[in-house]
Amino acid sequence: MTGDDLGWAAIAALKEAGLDHVAELLFLDRPGPALVDHLQGRDRVILIDAMQAGLVPGSVRALSHEELIVSAHPPSSHDLGLAEALALARALDCIPAHLHVIGIETGPGLDGETRSVAIRDAVQVIQAILSGNRSGFGPDDAAPRFPSQRGR
Repeated sequence: MTGDDLGWAAIAALKEAGLDHVAELLFLDRPGPALVDHLQGRDRVILIDAMQAGLVPGSVRALSHEELIVSAHPPSSHDLGLAEALALARALDCIPAHLHVIGIETGPGLDGETRSVAIRDAVQVIQAILSGNRSGFGPDDAAPRFPSQRGR
């Protein structure tokens, strides 16, 4: 299990929690430039994705879109990941006023228990954002907000 589907699993958990009644929840598999279409004309967007940032597997972290754009590779139609798609959206002036990016660290050690905790933590972060209670979830926070609870 690689963890690439962590975003999808978090969306499924959000639906199970009933949040599909307060927000449109979409599964987007490597949308590339099509992400711009999903961002355009929206005021508030929360993106959830697996990440590899060298954190403890299962860590959940709020990121700013600027932080991701800085890490973007030069655009290529063959390799347009989240950072590159956000750079394109910024160039086209399609970044929503309220854009939240939630990353879930993947990698070795992401077993079933760690995965479940990570998804639960991501859902808690997103519930806090949706309720307006973002204390401690700022996009500029450099440290993970919810490191894996598993003992190491």
